[in-house]
Amino acid sequence: MKYTKIVSLLVLLAFSTCSHYKEGTQKGRAYAERELMSALGGKIPEDSVSAQNFIIKDCHAAVNIAEPLLFNIYGKEKIESERPYEVYLIRHYWVITGSMSDWGLYEGGKLLIIIDACNGHIIK
Repeated sequence: MKYTKIVSLLVLLAFSTCSHYKEGTQKGRAYAERELMSALGGKIPEDSVSAQNFIIKDCHAAVNIAEPLLFNIYGKEKIESERPYEVYLIRHYWVITGSMSDWGLYEGGKLLIIIDACNGHIIK
C-alpha cells in the first residue's frame, strides 16, 4: 500500500512538471491506447523494458521532442492551438494528443504523435 502511494506520487509529480500538459481522461487514455494499437498493427506488445532504459524518461522530454517535429509539419500556430496536450505513457510509448478543448469531446482531427521511449523512434 505504501509503495503504491509513493509510485502514484512520483507519477503525479512527473506529469505535473510537464509543460502544456493537462490531466488526461479515461476517454483520452482509451483513445491513446486504440491509436497505439492501430499503429503497432493491432497488438501492444508486453513490456519487457525497464523504465531505467528509456531515453525519453518523462512527458516533458517527450513534448520537447514532439513539438519541433509537429511545428515543422503542421505549423506552430496550429499545434499550439491544441494545447494543453494530453500525454500518456503506455507500455514504453509516449502518446501525445492535442486537447482542442473548445471543440468538445470529439475524437480525431487533433494532433497525435507516438514516440518509442526506448529509442526515440516516431511510431506515428
